[in-house]
Amino acid sequence: MLNPEEKKTATELLGLGFSDAAISRQLDCDYQQINSFRKKLDISKEMVFENRHQHWVKLLKDGKTPKDIAQMYGMTERSVRVTLHHKLDNFSFVEIKHSKQKPKKPASKSNPARV
Repeated sequence: MLNPEEKKTATELLGLGFSDAAISRQLDCDYQQINSFRKKLDISKEMVFENRHQHWVKLLKDGKTPKDIAQMYGMTERSVRVTLHHKLDNFSFVEIKHSKQKPKKPASKSNPARV
């Protein structure tokens, strides 16, 4: 049986898209306890996967790399990349990278940019 603190942690991790197995490893408890708890909350595996993908995109926009995400979720970088490409239509790491960069400053009048 999960104690209140474990339930709170499990709920937060499910919201971030962590699998039942990953949560059970983190809380050092039986996988079935997490699985039963998730089902009791009426959270499907599909909902967990959707949360995971949304969180990954947010992390990428915040400057994390696929390698960083893979380490957080206990998987390979390749798995993160392949999952994002398969799950999200027209997904581009280049677009994510550019969306987080600040716009360039315009050229100053004393030193105009060459055209």
